Amino acid sequence: MKKPASPSPKGGLTAAVRTYFGLLQADLARLLGVSQAQVARDEADTKPLPAAALYRLRGLRPLLQASEPTPPPPDAAALQARRAACLEQARRLQWRLTHELPQRAAPALRRLAAADALPAALAARLPDAPLTERQLREQQWQLEQLPVQARHELAERSGPTPTALPRARVAGLLAEAQALSEELGE
Repeated sequence: MKKPASPSPKGGLTAAVRTYFGLLQADLARLLGVSQAQVARDEADTKPLPAAALYRLRGLRPLLQASEPTPPPPDAAALQARRAACLEQARRLQWRLTHELPQRAAPALRRLAAADALPAALAARLPDAPLTERQLREQQWQLEQLPVQARHELAERSGPTPTALPRARVAGLLAEAQALSEELGE
């Protein structure tokens, strides 16, 4: 007996129907009234489906040729709510960048200014109280470390990294809000 010609390449109509409707072989087999193994053999082009199952399967062919359904329009209320949330988050982060981070940096800025003024203050005091060589070296090292520590503290509190991340987040939130506005047609 001659094998019937497949309507399309490897897997033919069976594979096309499964792909289009997102079905597993077992699901299509149940719908056609055959076993999953029969569907697998038909897709592999080793043995065709029984005539009754093939008849049902061919009845689905016109659905495959129909135009793709258009997706429903997006829910405007959900998009507007997300847009409002983005704008609110961006506003809060911007406030934090403008007000909170500079306030957190104020103590470090004061320490930095004091560290810059300290050597002159100590130099004026040194003639009154003689120091040993070791004390002098230790004091010199501490004087050198004060600005380094203050600059490090300043960088941790309001330097490039703590401000870069919120600025990037603000930019992303504003871009998302803009995209949502365009989607809503505003």
